[in-house]
Amino acid sequence: MIKINLLPRDMQREEGAKKQLQIAILSIILVICLLLVWYVSMYTSLIKKQKELKTAEEELEKVSVLVAAVEQKKMQKEALDRKWGVVEKLLQGRFKWAMIMDELQKSLPKSIWLTSLQGTKTETGNLITINGMSFDHFAIADFVTNLEDNEYFENVELLSITEATGGDKNTRTTLNFNVTLTSKL
Repeated sequence: MIKINLLPRDMQREEGAKKQLQIAILSIILVICLLLVWYVSMYTSLIKKQKELKTAEEELEKVSVLVAAVEQKKMQKEALDRKWGVVEKLLQGRFKWAMIMDELQKSLPKSIWLTSLQGTKTETGNLITINGMSFDHFAIADFVTNLEDNEYFENVELLSITEATGGDKNTRTTLNFNVTLTSKL
């Protein structure tokens, strides 16, 4: 079917202009609708991201509390490890001194009494200073010889022997002596 427009050309142009105006208006409405849809999708996406961010911040807060608790426990563990190290050192030292005392007792003749024992920790071992008493020089010599023969002691040195008398005639004369040695323990 053929369309024939019998309207004058001026009217035809007006009608074409009306159609173009309608198309333009519809195009603008369509663009506005598309922009509105895009805006709504962006807005919902923004709201979704804000919710995710809030959830992540809450989780971060919970995790930071846990991290702080873990750090505190870590510090407590380190403090306990340091204390344990000190206790362990003390125990090792205690056993060493028990062994040193045992070896000294094995080297001690019956006629010698120890009056003082002093130990000092050095780079080469434990420096021990012994003060004691005896009734004769032979017992002191036996004590020094026994210390020199002991595998756990070295650098045994008899520093002095002094004679001490009591105020009474019936009191026996005693000999005070000083010995230094180094323990290998």
